[in-house]
Amino acid sequence: MTRFAALALGLLFTTGAYAQSDKCQDVDAMDKWLTEKFQEEISGAGISSFEDITPNSYTEVYASPAGATYTIIRVIGGMACIIDSGENWAQIPFVGPASPPKRPS
Repeated sequence: MTRFAALALGLLFTTGAYAQSDKCQDVDAMDKWLTEKFQEEISGAGISSFEDITPNSYTEVYASPAGATYTIIRVIGGMACIIDSGENWAQIPFVGPASPPKRPS
């Protein structure tokens, strides 16, 4: 592994919500934790297209109001796992469905 890759992985795992969580928990508990600890609210969602890898998975993006922090979670079978988090999220206008898809059960 290159020094850069090792540094990047080290930064990923030591900043933001990722470093401060158990990484996976019940989806409702994760939602509450992100809202209370980081003031992040859901700002985007979608159903995974990788059915052969993660069937019935759902990805959600949470962001704080000013974009100071963000967290991306993957929801599978009622459990949510953080797959990325960081700072300086920029919301880009999107033209698409009026409401996000429903979480798979």
